[in-house]
Amino acid sequence: MVSAIWFRRDLRVGDNRAVSRALENGERPFCLFVIDPKVLSASSSPIRASYLKASLEELNEELDDNLTLLVGDTASELAGFASQSGISDLYSSRDVTPLSRVIERQVAEALSKIGVRIHFVDTPYLVDLDKVLKEDGSPFRVFTPYFKAWMKSALAEEVVRLPRHYEFRSSKPIGPIDWGPLEQVVSYCGQFAASSAEITARLDYFADEILPSYSELRDFPAKDGTSRLSVALKFGRIQSLISLMFIRSPGAASISFHFPSSDDPKRG
Repeated sequence: MVSAIWFRRDLRVGDNRAVSRALENGERPFCLFVIDPKVLSASSSPIRASYLKASLEELNEELDDNLTLLVGDTASELAGFASQSGISDLYSSRDVTPLSRVIERQVAEALSKIGVRIHFVDTPYLVDLDKVLKEDGSPFRVFTPYFKAWMKSALAEEVVRLPRHYEFRSSKPIGPIDWGPLEQVVSYCGQFAASSAEITARLDYFADEILPSYSELRDFPAKDGTSRLSVALKFGRIQSLISLMFIRSPGAASISFHFPSSDDPKRG
């Protein structure tokens, strides 16, 4: 069985259920990201686009240079690649924005026509929105009981572990990468952590140095009083669960989570 991972707002290898499921159910999955102009125009400023490009470069490094970039309409590109590569199953995380839901329906329809199964196995959020409901299955209307139910679900989550040995399949052509609309984006040099090492260091610093005075510092933009990791969370460079683990017990997350690299002894 040939499988593929469709990366979206989960640009990481570690603690990624879509990656884990694809590795469990197929040998050497393809790793795909679609640079869709309509998605970029709807949600990306120049700075955000430069961060996205930097994140994709980091993800490609974590995948040992096996990330395949597709440029164009998401459904058409995924269906075309799946047909050409003999893919039987596509794994991805689900999103909840209106545009994302439209794209998911289009992708599912296009893949079903060529006999490819699609599996949505996670969301970008710490707790799936459908999990936080009252006992009768209806949504909460009061915040406090909602928050208690959310925390109960959040603390029950576990870090996703990958198989001990794994590798990915490459389909990249020889030559320069086609970045499409991201080709002219300037290199990211902003204040927000983008690399694995920077994100881990920033989260550790936030938990140890900023969090104790967070309530006093967070309202002053001139002070370093927030995590500055919101964009990393948006693009899934780090999972929300890892952030929660660090905040509740600084340093604990480093024991059970790591960003894979090419010299990782767990790699096959």
